[in-house]
Amino acid sequence: MSRAIAPVLAALVLTPLGLPLTRGAEPAKRPNVVFIMTDNHGAWTLGCYGNKDIRTPHIDRLAAEGTLFANAFASNPVCSPTRATFLTGLLPSQHGVHSFLAGGRLQTGPDARCTLDAFTSLPEVLHEEGYRCGLVGKWHLGDNLNPQEGLDDYWITMPHGGTSTFYGAKIIEDGEIREEPEYLTDFWTRHAVKFIERSADDERPFFLFLAYNGPYSLGRLLLKEGRNRHAEYYRDQELPSFPRDPVHPWQYNNIDYQNNPTSIRRIASEVSGVDDGVGTVMKTLEQLGIDDNTLVVFVADQGWVGGHGGFFGMGDHTRPLTARDGMMRIPMIWRQPGVIASGSTSERPVTNYDFMPTLLSHLGLEKKMPTAPKSPGRDFSPELTKAHSLPDEPDYGVFYEFENLRCIRTPRWKFTRRFPNGPDELYDLQTDPDEFDNLVSDPEHAATRDELNKRLEVFYAHYAEPKYDMWNGGGSQARVFDGIDEELAQAPPVEPPPLTNGFSPAKLNVPEGFTVDLAAGPPLVNHPTMACFDNAGKLYVCDNAGVNLKSDELEAKLPNTIRVLEDTDDDGRFDKSTVFADRMTYPMGGVWHEGALYVASPPNIWRLEDTDGDNVADRRDILVGKFGYTGNAASIHGCFKGPDGRLYWTDGYHGHEFKDDEGKITSKREGSYIFSCWPDGTDVRIHCGGGMDNPVELDFTDEGEMLGTVNIMHSRPRVDGVAHWLLGGAYPHRERVLKELKTTGDLLDLAHRFGHVAVSGMTRYRSGVLDHHWRDNLFATFFNTGKVVRLQLARDGASYTATQREFLSGTSRDFHPTDVLEDADGSLLVIDTGGWFYNGCPTSQLSKPDVLGAIYRVRRDRMTTQVDPWGKRIAWEALSPRELIKSLNDTRFKVRERAVAECVHRGTPMVPSLRSSLQRGDIGERRLALEALSAIAHQQSRTPSTSLTDQQSAPAAMRVALDDRTASIRQLASRTIGPDPKALPRLLEILADDVPPARAEAANALGRLRNPKAIGPLLLALARPEIDRTEEHAILYALLAIDQSKATRKGLASKHPAVRRGALIALDQMDSGSLDADTLTKHLGDADEALAQRALAIFSRRYQQTSDAAEKATYEKAAAERLGQWLDDDHDQESPNPAIEELASAFASSPAVARLVGEALGQEQAPQQLSAALLRAIAGKSGRPLDQTWIEPIESRLASNDPAEVERAISAVSAIKSDHFAPKLTALAKDDKRSGLLRVAAMEALARGSKSPSPEAFGILVELIESGGPAESARAAQMLGGSSLNKQQLLALAPQLEAVGPGPLRDLIRPYRSTRDPEVVGAFLSSLEEARGLLSLPETEVSDVVKRYPEKLRPQANALLAKLKSHKQTQLAKVDGLLASASRGDATRGQALFHGEKAKCATCHRVGDKGGRIGPDLTTIGASRARRDLLESILFPSATIVRQYEPYTVVTDTGRILTGLIVREDTDSLTLQQQVGDPFTIPRDEIDELVPSTVSIMPKGIDETLSQQELADLIAYLVTRK
Repeated sequence: MSRAIAPVLAALVLTPLGLPLTRGAEPAKRPNVVFIMTDNHGAWTLGCYGNKDIRTPHIDRLAAEGTLFANAFASNPVCSPTRATFLTGLLPSQHGVHSFLAGGRLQTGPDARCTLDAFTSLPEVLHEEGYRCGLVGKWHLGDNLNPQEGLDDYWITMPHGGTSTFYGAKIIEDGEIREEPEYLTDFWTRHAVKFIERSADDERPFFLFLAYNGPYSLGRLLLKEGRNRHAEYYRDQELPSFPRDPVHPWQYNNIDYQNNPTSIRRIASEVSGVDDGVGTVMKTLEQLGIDDNTLVVFVADQGWVGGHGGFFGMGDHTRPLTARDGMMRIPMIWRQPGVIASGSTSERPVTNYDFMPTLLSHLGLEKKMPTAPKSPGRDFSPELTKAHSLPDEPDYGVFYEFENLRCIRTPRWKFTRRFPNGPDELYDLQTDPDEFDNLVSDPEHAATRDELNKRLEVFYAHYAEPKYDMWNGGGSQARVFDGIDEELAQAPPVEPPPLTNGFSPAKLNVPEGFTVDLAAGPPLVNHPTMACFDNAGKLYVCDNAGVNLKSDELEAKLPNTIRVLEDTDDDGRFDKSTVFADRMTYPMGGVWHEGALYVASPPNIWRLEDTDGDNVADRRDILVGKFGYTGNAASIHGCFKGPDGRLYWTDGYHGHEFKDDEGKITSKREGSYIFSCWPDGTDVRIHCGGGMDNPVELDFTDEGEMLGTVNIMHSRPRVDGVAHWLLGGAYPHRERVLKELKTTGDLLDLAHRFGHVAVSGMTRYRSGVLDHHWRDNLFATFFNTGKVVRLQLARDGASYTATQREFLSGTSRDFHPTDVLEDADGSLLVIDTGGWFYNGCPTSQLSKPDVLGAIYRVRRDRMTTQVDPWGKRIAWEALSPRELIKSLNDTRFKVRERAVAECVHRGTPMVPSLRSSLQRGDIGERRLALEALSAIAHQQSRTPSTSLTDQQSAPAAMRVALDDRTASIRQLASRTIGPDPKALPRLLEILADDVPPARAEAANALGRLRNPKAIGPLLLALARPEIDRTEEHAILYALLAIDQSKATRKGLASKHPAVRRGALIALDQMDSGSLDADTLTKHLGDADEALAQRALAIFSRRYQQTSDAAEKATYEKAAAERLGQWLDDDHDQESPNPAIEELASAFASSPAVARLVGEALGQEQAPQQLSAALLRAIAGKSGRPLDQTWIEPIESRLASNDPAEVERAISAVSAIKSDHFAPKLTALAKDDKRSGLLRVAAMEALARGSKSPSPEAFGILVELIESGGPAESARAAQMLGGSSLNKQQLLALAPQLEAVGPGPLRDLIRPYRSTRDPEVVGAFLSSLEEARGLLSLPETEVSDVVKRYPEKLRPQANALLAKLKSHKQTQLAKVDGLLASASRGDATRGQALFHGEKAKCATCHRVGDKGGRIGPDLTTIGASRARRDLLESILFPSATIVRQYEPYTVVTDTGRILTGLIVREDTDSLTLQQQVGDPFTIPRDEIDELVPSTVSIMPKGIDETLSQQELADLIAYLVTRK
């Protein structure tokens, strides 16, 4: 209040209307008031508001002894405005304090003034009414050095509003600023007690404004552990009341603290510290005997959330500014013994602008409530004496504002407007308390929206003061925080051209609550395949001509194009299409960078630029070439922008050949690789590679890790999936390319397996607008099955696992999605190429170029999108460095990307600002600063300057990030930093980090440095017991890159087996390696089995690879000596050393080893398992010379009565290059007393590798399928499945398909893949329709067989596929319904369940040394089966029967029917294990019928026996079994 009017108020005399609620009391008897306010504090953190984690016994007692308001709200999200409202009853649009007071300008500077001077405040009223008034704690309303607003009797505060520490903080006492060493919360409490004690003996009542600056749940102090008395208690607490949600896309600040255990524990300790203070104050009141006559009110200045809905902080920490409920909701508790109801909870909505009128009314001073400006507050004091004493007002609204945001909240609805451009929001809080579904554009709720909007307008029109009404040109007393934007002009609507005749948009299934719209159809595009955006929202689309051509035809005709699409009116539909680049071979992908499009179109990587702005590329440059291709799309794809500023692309299995300007070959390989180069085409590198068929698209995590889709990583069965592409990684499936690669042990594998789906485009979902829980999920397209799936990634050591969920599927078999990408507004674009492509497509056996493609947009129906998501309104060139850095933290992901590009474009002048960002910025800002610095570092390396200071040096700035507090930033810094020698010490420290992916990336960086000083630490890092394959690879590849064999050899003498093993691998693979036979031999007998196996593998491979006769002889001698030792050692052992078989197999062609093998086989009483191992060793490689010592032992085994021994002998003979055994084989083939399988095996051995069975062999195999035992039938099916059959054989085999079980059926359909004969195809399809095991077949395996069948038979084939698809979708729907809950299990409870009576899993399945042996051993099931696979196997056990566990049904001659697993069989009987009970042996002569069953003996319906939580626990346990 103005000092000028104070004397007038001082002269006023109390009237009877000024009496307090305590009737008849004199003014001096009015109650004391202790008004306690906390800072940045959500009600949910208190026990009395339901929190079970944070200890607040004193505040809880306050609530128990008073009235708690469950629905109390602040009217603004920041400190100064809410405090002004509490103390004046006015809104920010009335008192003009719209934002917090920053710095010292209004608080302690030369312009310092109190922002409440023009208004009559609560303490002023009380002061004039005879109260002794004091402030202890935070003021934050201006002129802090001097007592304000009548708080003259005690004034101790802070010079500002922020809190950076609770120890050694600056405070103001007696008008002076000083540093206070005491814990600040205790300091305020101590002074509050001092004020109360001084006031207790005074005749006047007192008003204490105790304004704690705790818990202050913001700022960098949250990155440090608490130091108060509660910190130790919370140090190991999980605190589940803090939601661990992914970050919401609108969260602008505080991301460092979200999901950060240190931060949330610090908050908990500070809340408890405040609680201590409240307890001390209450105890003081009791001890002084004034408790009964003291009103205590406890509030927070504004609400605060700690992860709720993905938010952390208040509404000012988001962009756009927000009014989420947790940010509005505050604690409010009133207590006055004997006057205010105790133990009462009021549900009535109340606000901070209600506080002053209510308090004055409670004190009998309601007439003293200022009337100008008129407060919108209402007196709720009747609720204090009895809850619900005021009438219910179901539509009562509370109001909230922050500059461009205004909000009305009723008990049911919340309507938020952002002036003038939106986005606006409407939520039904009863059905949607999380404020997820924005109903503002929903026609069904238009009336509600309009009514609330009218109420909002009327309210502020009535109460807002023109001077401070920011929506109508008014200003603010405080700094303008975000301000009011200029109103955007709406673009006139533009209709897309009419769709091409005959085109109909695809019918697509998406989850409930999502909508699919046509974004672009023909003629804008015809057969789009892949696409990318530029930095302004233009979409560059690879558009195919609808032709399937070979490479030479493509280069002759150049039929394909790249189009640029524009949405000129921003309505989500593209309305303009221009051919950007014509006459292209086969463009597949692209990325926009620095004004040009970088495209993979074989045989080259291209840079395409439009230099005159007409949307046509008039400059075309080849960056890299040439790459092999055939025209089947398994070629180069890309490009993709990496976090290090480099361009990346993928290459299918067609090889490459690079030449320099002089025509000299610089690189030539056959394999499939991931490449990169700088944007000018220089420094082409191979990132990783292997024998996979077709890696397609790449994307990068925030930490810089590369993930990508890939086809045919494995074959037989084919497996497509997502790979975590590691630097220097060697991948399957064609091992013949391994000669081109350096390996670090076992080949690397997929992070997630799809099966056979023909996976295509992929994107990492960055914005989270569809659902913030989906942020950083992957979306991938399945060409074959017409689907888009969502993958939720989870960190697994230094790599990832994923949970797969279906997102979109087509109803037509002609829907073929090839790419998915995210638009700036968070919607997804799905590209359907149409029906033209047939190579690899299971559902369109012929090309259908008339089936045109399109681009579809997928939105969530009620998602909220930001204004100007592309940042088109930003004048980038005019931004200052500080403003540009700020844009790195923008909540629009496309704006962030553009900001990085602009930083790179400006180059070295931006380095100091970027360096400062790395030191002080939020985590997102730091991350993108690193990306920008990485590209600038490359610029600086190309034009070296000795005049650059450390502040200007990009590498020097990047070194700052190696010390970052956050592991993911340290990881990204290691990923992006170049070969900077000064980084070595810090990289070595990160190598010993606690976080596996950071350690792995540090190893990669050390490899790039090539400094021998890193070898010792790298070797030692291998000894860490918890490293996984990803981290191990990074360490070993770094050793290979450093390539110093002398230093690496020291690892062979380590006491740690893992170090010795790693050193051995590195020495084997590095260019300077010096491994010899003697060194390897020493390790063949190592006590560590893994090391011995690796030594043996290296030993054997090096022998096979060497062409030097002397070296070969050395290896053979060493092998013979070692094998001789092992054979002597194992002669009397039942289980021989497994290395015997491997060594013997590798060296069995050498005379010395061959002789040892023969002698061991020829010994009387040779152990059976040893004999079997040696025979398998001989059979391990074809074309072996016959050693004379082999003849007698093999012939004796061919004559054996043991079928297994005879079969092994036949296999050995098949590998020997000699006709010596032909008579014996002929006799076996003709011996009808022998089993059919042995006779066929003998025939195959005589035929020496012919793939076509003889008529006699075919007849025997069919007979075995019809009437043989289960093992014989299954083996016969396998043999026929791998054979090339003629027409008559295929026709004869077709009827057998109807009766066989699921396993044999999968084998027997394979020979029908190569036929096109209509008669054979017809017979096959007819039999398959009737097959008992049809529904057990994977749709993709059937489609692979039928995809090229004659057109007239296609309907019959497609009907079969549709039946399989429908069956599978029914299963998947059930799996999807339970998958979300399945990810929240407890492995400990699951283990108990597995071995317990309820699930009874251990009855049949074994884990470790516990459980039965009826079903598959599950000891390591988690290593090969994902969570989804496990759930599907449990729900549908008959859909995934392991081959050797196929059930059979037996009908005996007495009519008895038994079903179970055949656990043992011989010529006289078989033994059946039923679902329960002991094995049951049945004589063969009592068996009338023996047929395979399609139903697993594993019980179905376990999901009905177990609760969802129990099912989740069981899966959580199985996932851990690795």
